[in-house]
Amino acid sequence: MGVWYVKGDDQIYFKADSGCSEQSFNFPNRNLTEIHWDSENLALWAFDQIAGDLLRLNWSGELEQIHNLTQNNQQIQINGLSSYDGNLWLLTDEAPGQFVYELSTSDDLATQRSWKIELAGETDYTDIQVFDKYSAFISRSSDSDATIIQVKDKSAYTGDGPLSNTGQLSMLNTHDLPDEIRQPSGIYPRLDGGWWVATDQAEVFELTADFSEIRARVKLEFEDIVCNQGCIEMVVSTDGSSFYAISDSKQVVHYQQYGSDYQKAAEFSLEISPDQDFAGIAYNPDSENFYMVNNSVDEFEQDTLYVLDKNWQVQQQFPLSFNGNIIEEANEYNAEGIAYSNNKLYLLSAAFTEILVLSTEGAIEQVIDFSQDPISEPSDLSVIDNQLWMIGDNERNEPTAPVAVFSLPDQYCGFKPWLADKIYTRGDKVVKDGFIYRAKWWTIGDDPSKQYPWSVWKKIRRCGN
Repeated sequence: MGVWYVKGDDQIYFKADSGCSEQSFNFPNRNLTEIHWDSENLALWAFDQIAGDLLRLNWSGELEQIHNLTQNNQQIQINGLSSYDGNLWLLTDEAPGQFVYELSTSDDLATQRSWKIELAGETDYTDIQVFDKYSAFISRSSDSDATIIQVKDKSAYTGDGPLSNTGQLSMLNTHDLPDEIRQPSGIYPRLDGGWWVATDQAEVFELTADFSEIRARVKLEFEDIVCNQGCIEMVVSTDGSSFYAISDSKQVVHYQQYGSDYQKAAEFSLEISPDQDFAGIAYNPDSENFYMVNNSVDEFEQDTLYVLDKNWQVQQQFPLSFNGNIIEEANEYNAEGIAYSNNKLYLLSAAFTEILVLSTEGAIEQVIDFSQDPISEPSDLSVIDNQLWMIGDNERNEPTAPVAVFSLPDQYCGFKPWLADKIYTRGDKVVKDGFIYRAKWWTIGDDPSKQYPWSVWKKIRRCGN
């Protein structure tokens, strides 16, 4: 075991983990600038910058194949090599931009898929490490910044999720955020019509109703953790004038407002077992409950709605369900933010351009589709008066996305929601858990979603279809 590396000359170098002296393998008249060890195929790949050749060597450094990457008399510049699932991945620099290619490792290195990297700013992408078949980490550098970022296959991470959507958000307008706000991660409304916006820089901004003016800027301070880039995930309020900010390590700080200033009032940790990553937090002022959904990407884990009391103690847990059945596919949505309004929870999906509408017991009642424009990386949402407000994250040198305002579709399709204490007669139609039902005869208190052969309610269709 050891490490293979190149120095931009005609040598490939190897140094064993045991600390033995450096070995070198000579390839005359070549300028080797990139190298990658493919453990699945037991192959060493190296790129010759002068000739535009991709070399395949065996584990002992012996040359096996040479592939010239010139296309249409244009030489392709490789800035990074990686491998995944038996295939070779290239990060290339070519007109009119930089691309990622997935190649088979057969004799002809046939292209399987390719993507253009779509990020703002004049940037050089310098290396790649494939994470899965739809995403990779790339490094980039500029005169003022060097960053590792994750890029994703847009076609795989947008569009429809496992459940069919039953409605569409309609864009109403957008609001630009002040230039001082970078990488927003949380949004929550104030009682006076203004807003709080939390950022990845461990700051919370108080803004006017139209987001145009900063009223206050709070640099969050924690006693038990160092909170810098990417630390703050969510912001919430119980009284509309003070706020709680929660870090990705579930450390909570409470800031009280005094005039135009904010002062830290308390700090504590959320005790939730087992340890989980969470998508956001919502608050129900009527029940004084908080709601959180764990952000599970493991296919063997179950996305769960956690209900916390006003003292931040977990009271109940509800696995996300659909039509009365717990669904393992819920974790594919990759929950990113959550909001409460009118006894419903709205869960923002980071993997698909969709919003899940949940009951306060974790039942999925609606799946609402939305356009990503102008937000490419949605990070949180709020719902007020049948309108949904969404913010999005951005990389350091990209412009901050505006706040997008959408109108929610009619979740009852023009009918009334079912009420347990209301009398219904033959022909009456109601909506329960996203489905339309028609009464067969007089009834009161019979839950339409509980269907039996003799049920008083006939299920007609899903609302929105």
